[in-house]
Amino acid sequence: MLNLKLGVLLGCLLLVASSALSASVGDYEELCRLFKNGTKVRKPGTCDQYIQCYDGDGTVLTCPSNQFFNPSKDACVSTMDNTNKYCGN
Repeated sequence: MLNLKLGVLLGCLLLVASSALSASVGDYEELCRLFKNGTKVRKPGTCDQYIQCYDGDGTVLTCPSNQFFNPSKDACVSTMDNTNKYCGN
């Protein structure tokens, strides 16, 4: 009986985890359908991550340590041009 409960619990956890993962991947796919191949978009809520779009799919990439993604330069930079600019939204 304990094995059955453990199996059901594990199955539920896997279902929740896979649903969350597919939802986040789907968000990037929806976003990237709006842009041409090679477009880089800062990942919302971060300063050092961006989404690179190709054929409607989005891949999350992270800038090297102590660098930030600058959308106007379309690249990771060592300092933000405008230190008052908040990028964590």
